[in-house]
Amino acid sequence: MTRRVFERGAYTDHAFRAEAQRHELDVRDRAFAMRLSYGVVQRRRTLDHVLARLSDRQKKWNTAASHYRRVLQLDSHSVEAAMGLGRSLKEAGDESAARLAYGRAIEIDSSSAAAHNDYGVLLYQAGEVDPAIEHFANAARLRPEEPAFRENLGRAYRKKGMAKEAERELAEAARLSTPSAS
Repeated sequence: MTRRVFERGAYTDHAFRAEAQRHELDVRDRAFAMRLSYGVVQRRRTLDHVLARLSDRQKKWNTAASHYRRVLQLDSHSVEAAMGLGRSLKEAGDESAARLAYGRAIEIDSSSAAAHNDYGVLLYQAGEVDPAIEHFANAARLRPEEPAFRENLGRAYRKKGMAKEAERELAEAARLSTPSAS
Protein backbone atom coordinates (compact mmCIF):
# COMPACT_ATOMS: atom_id res chain seq x y z
CA MET A 1 0.00 0.00 0.00
CA THR A 2 2.72 2.47 0.91
CA ARG A 3 4.48 1.70 -2.38
CA ARG A 4 1.32 2.78 -4.27
CA VAL A 5 1.26 6.00 -2.25
CA PHE A 6 4.95 6.84 -2.67
CA GLU A 7 5.57 5.61 -6.21
CA ARG A 8 2.27 6.29 -7.93
CA GLY A 9 0.91 9.19 -5.87
CA ALA A 10 -2.19 7.30 -4.72
CA TYR A 11 -4.23 8.71 -1.86
CA THR A 12 -3.51 6.78 1.32
CA ASP A 13 -7.13 6.00 2.17
CA HIS A 14 -7.93 4.75 -1.36
CA ALA A 15 -4.80 2.63 -1.57
CA PHE A 16 -5.42 1.18 1.89
CA ARG A 17 -9.05 0.33 1.16
CA ALA A 18 -8.09 -1.53 -2.03
CA GLU A 19 -5.30 -3.49 -0.33
CA ALA A 20 -7.43 -4.36 2.71
CA GLN A 21 -10.16 -5.75 0.47
CA ARG A 22 -7.68 -7.65 -1.68
CA HIS A 23 -6.13 -9.35 1.37
CA GLU A 24 -9.47 -9.87 3.16
CA LEU A 25 -8.18 -8.56 6.49
CA ASP A 26 -10.33 -9.07 9.57
CA VAL A 27 -11.31 -6.00 11.61
CA ARG A 28 -8.40 -6.23 14.04
CA ASP A 29 -5.73 -6.77 11.37
CA ARG A 30 -7.29 -4.06 9.25
CA ALA A 31 -7.09 -1.55 12.15
CA PHE A 32 -3.45 -2.47 12.82
CA ALA A 33 -2.50 -2.27 9.15
CA MET A 34 -4.27 1.08 8.81
CA ARG A 35 -2.42 2.62 11.75
CA LEU A 36 0.87 1.25 10.49
CA SER A 37 0.30 2.51 6.93
CA TYR A 38 -0.82 5.98 7.96
CA GLY A 39 2.12 6.20 10.36
CA VAL A 40 4.60 5.37 7.60
CA VAL A 41 3.08 8.00 5.30
CA GLN A 42 3.07 10.62 8.07
CA ARG A 43 6.69 9.96 9.01
CA ARG A 44 7.74 10.08 5.37
CA ARG A 45 6.03 13.46 5.00
CA THR A 46 7.74 14.74 8.14
CA LEU A 47 11.11 13.42 7.00
CA ASP A 48 10.74 14.99 3.55
CA HIS A 49 9.77 18.29 5.13
CA VAL A 50 12.81 18.26 7.42
CA LEU A 51 15.09 17.33 4.50
CA ALA A 52 13.58 20.15 2.41
CA ARG A 53 14.27 22.69 5.16
CA LEU A 54 17.84 21.44 5.59
CA SER A 55 18.38 21.65 1.83
CA ASP A 56 17.02 25.21 1.93
CA ARG A 57 19.58 26.15 4.58
CA GLN A 58 22.37 24.64 2.51
CA LYS A 59 21.08 26.46 -0.59
CA LYS A 60 20.54 23.16 -2.41
CA TRP A 61 17.48 24.51 -4.17
CA ASN A 62 16.76 21.61 -6.52
CA THR A 63 17.04 19.08 -3.71
CA ALA A 64 14.78 21.19 -1.52
CA ALA A 65 12.23 21.50 -4.34
CA SER A 66 12.24 17.73 -4.79
CA HIS A 67 11.47 17.18 -1.11
CA TYR A 68 8.78 19.88 -1.04
CA ARG A 69 7.14 18.20 -4.04
CA ARG A 70 7.05 14.90 -2.15
CA VAL A 71 5.51 16.61 0.87
CA LEU A 72 2.82 18.07 -1.40
CA GLN A 73 2.27 14.65 -2.93
CA LEU A 74 1.52 13.30 0.55
CA ASP A 75 -0.26 16.41 1.84
CA SER A 76 -1.69 18.47 -0.99
CA HIS A 77 -3.02 21.07 1.48
CA SER A 78 0.34 22.07 2.98
CA VAL A 79 0.69 25.83 2.49
CA GLU A 80 4.13 25.71 4.05
CA ALA A 81 5.32 23.09 1.55
CA ALA A 82 3.85 25.02 -1.41
CA MET A 83 5.58 28.19 -0.22
CA GLY A 84 8.84 26.31 0.35
CA LEU A 85 8.59 24.89 -3.14
CA GLY A 86 8.02 28.37 -4.55
CA ARG A 87 11.00 29.77 -2.66
CA SER A 88 13.28 26.91 -3.75
CA LEU A 89 12.21 27.14 -7.38
CA LYS A 90 12.68 30.91 -7.37
CA GLU A 91 16.20 30.55 -5.96
CA ALA A 92 16.95 27.80 -8.49
CA GLY A 93 15.99 30.23 -11.26
CA ASP A 94 12.73 28.59 -12.33
CA GLU A 95 10.45 31.62 -12.08
CA SER A 96 7.49 30.14 -13.96
CA ALA A 97 7.38 27.05 -11.72
CA ALA A 98 7.81 29.29 -8.65
CA ARG A 99 4.77 31.30 -9.75
CA LEU A 100 2.73 28.11 -9.94
CA ALA A 101 3.88 27.02 -6.49
CA TYR A 102 3.03 30.39 -4.90
CA GLY A 103 -0.29 30.39 -6.72
CA ARG A 104 -0.95 26.92 -5.28
CA ALA A 105 -0.11 28.15 -1.76
CA ILE A 106 -2.65 30.98 -2.13
CA GLU A 107 -5.18 28.56 -3.62
CA ILE A 108 -4.76 26.31 -0.57
CA ASP A 109 -5.12 29.21 1.86
CA SER A 110 -6.06 32.61 0.48
CA SER A 111 -5.71 34.05 3.99
CA SER A 112 -1.97 33.28 4.16
CA ALA A 113 -0.37 36.71 4.42
CA ALA A 114 3.09 35.20 4.03
CA ALA A 115 2.10 33.49 0.76
CA HIS A 116 0.73 36.75 -0.64
CA ASN A 117 3.87 38.61 0.43
CA ASP A 118 6.29 36.04 -1.00
CA TYR A 119 4.38 35.93 -4.29
CA GLY A 120 4.40 39.74 -4.31
CA VAL A 121 8.19 39.75 -3.91
CA LEU A 122 8.56 37.39 -6.88
CA LEU A 123 6.29 39.59 -9.01
CA TYR A 124 8.02 42.80 -7.90
CA GLN A 125 11.44 41.41 -8.76
CA ALA A 126 10.08 40.41 -12.18
CA GLY A 127 9.00 44.04 -12.74
CA GLU A 128 5.29 43.27 -12.43
CA VAL A 129 4.45 46.06 -10.02
CA ASP A 130 0.64 46.10 -10.30
CA PRO A 131 0.08 42.45 -9.37
CA ALA A 132 2.83 42.77 -6.73
CA ILE A 133 0.92 45.68 -5.16
CA GLU A 134 -2.22 43.55 -5.10
CA HIS A 135 -0.45 40.74 -3.23
CA PHE A 136 1.40 43.10 -0.86
CA ALA A 137 -1.91 44.86 -0.10
CA ASN A 138 -3.53 41.49 0.66
CA ALA A 139 -0.65 40.58 2.97
CA ALA A 140 -0.88 43.95 4.77
CA ARG A 141 -4.67 43.62 5.07
CA LEU A 142 -4.39 40.10 6.48
CA ARG A 143 -1.60 40.97 8.94
CA PRO A 144 -1.65 44.75 9.44
CA GLU A 145 0.81 44.54 12.35
CA GLU A 146 3.62 43.15 10.16
CA PRO A 147 6.00 45.98 9.18
CA ALA A 148 7.73 44.04 6.36
CA PHE A 149 4.45 43.70 4.47
CA ARG A 150 3.80 47.44 4.78
CA GLU A 151 7.36 48.22 3.69
CA ASN A 152 7.06 46.01 0.61
CA LEU A 153 3.75 47.66 -0.26
CA GLY A 154 5.29 51.11 0.21
CA ARG A 155 8.24 50.31 -2.03
CA ALA A 156 5.94 48.97 -4.73
CA TYR A 157 3.78 52.10 -4.51
CA ARG A 158 6.92 54.24 -4.83
CA LYS A 159 8.07 52.29 -7.90
CA LYS A 160 4.61 52.80 -9.40
CA GLY A 161 4.88 56.56 -8.79
CA MET A 162 2.21 56.61 -6.09
CA ALA A 163 4.13 58.89 -3.69
CA LYS A 164 1.30 59.58 -1.23
CA GLU A 165 0.44 55.90 -0.78
CA ALA A 166 4.13 54.99 -0.57
CA GLU A 167 4.75 57.57 2.14
CA ARG A 168 1.75 56.34 4.14
CA GLU A 169 2.81 52.66 4.04
CA LEU A 170 6.49 53.34 4.71
CA ALA A 171 5.60 55.57 7.67
CA GLU A 172 3.33 52.83 9.05
CA ALA A 173 6.12 50.26 8.58
CA ALA A 174 8.52 52.51 10.49
CA ARG A 175 5.96 53.04 13.26
CA LEU A 176 5.36 49.30 13.58
CA SER A 177 9.11 48.61 13.63
CA THR A 178 9.78 51.03 16.46
CA PRO A 179 9.63 49.39 19.89
CA SER A 180 7.05 51.06 22.09
CA ALA A 181 8.37 52.85 25.18
CA SER A 182 7.21 51.10 28.32
